[in-house]
Amino acid sequence: MTKTKNKSNRRSKINKTMRLHEGKYEVTFDGLNKWYVMEFEKLGWMILAKHRGYKDKVTTYLHSLQRLKEALEHKLKHLKEHDRKEDVYIMLDNLHILIDHADEDLR
Repeated sequence: MTKTKNKSNRRSKINKTMRLHEGKYEVTFDGLNKWYVMEFEKLGWMILAKHRGYKDKVTTYLHSLQRLKEALEHKLKHLKEHDRKEDVYIMLDNLHILIDHADEDLR
């Protein structure tokens, strides 16, 4: 009986970690900016990870870029300050370039 109980607990833990993030939470502008900078800095590490065969890290990075894009687009819809909107537009334009480059180099 204890074996099946442990197995079901393991399954539930796996299912919890396998859930997709849908961007349900509001992200602050400062948080978005730090995330944005971090993703640009991480590109070099991901090129090394691909070279060494760490496909899961590369896949996670590419997924994170898409999530950042969705978060920036969501923030853009809800911002009222003109200056911050301009900053988000610039960030989105640069992120599109990064995503295109990462797709070319990492896939």
